[in-house]
Amino acid sequence: KEGSAILTLVCEDIRGALIRPKVQNFNVDTVSESGGFSFASLAWNPQSGRVAPGEISYKLERDGNRLSLFRRFALGEGELTEGGTYPLVRDSVMSWKVKYLNKEEWTEEWEAGESLPLAVAVELTLEDGGRNPVKFRRQAAIPASDLVEPITVRKVSG
Repeated sequence: KEGSAILTLVCEDIRGALIRPKVQNFNVDTVSESGGFSFASLAWNPQSGRVAPGEISYKLERDGNRLSLFRRFALGEGELTEGGTYPLVRDSVMSWKVKYLNKEEWTEEWEAGESLPLAVAVELTLEDGGRNPVKFRRQAAIPASDLVEPITVRKVSG
């Protein structure tokens, strides 16, 4: 249940991703092994208890053989890596895999830029009480993606 609840939060955040002009809208951490990403979003702000525009980041940190998952929410429209704090979401994470859907295929990398992916898939593996791996998978479409083809409506005469 806990893994499912975590991925529900992640997917709700992703669905709220926004496009902001002339900035990197979906930044993927390709430098470290964290598998983290940051994006502008309308999301739940736990401090105010309401939905607000801001930036969200997810990252993992390693402590020995253990991984811990953190989520950041920063109000406002600053740079994607500035402000906010990283409260712990869950420790004892065994793995975290993220894939991004472009117009053609799922990929493990996303070029940071002014575009948003069509969707993001997240796989989270947690330790259960007996150190057995339990996998959870979810996908979230991003309605604000600029890769979505516009729908043309034609008037039918007759």
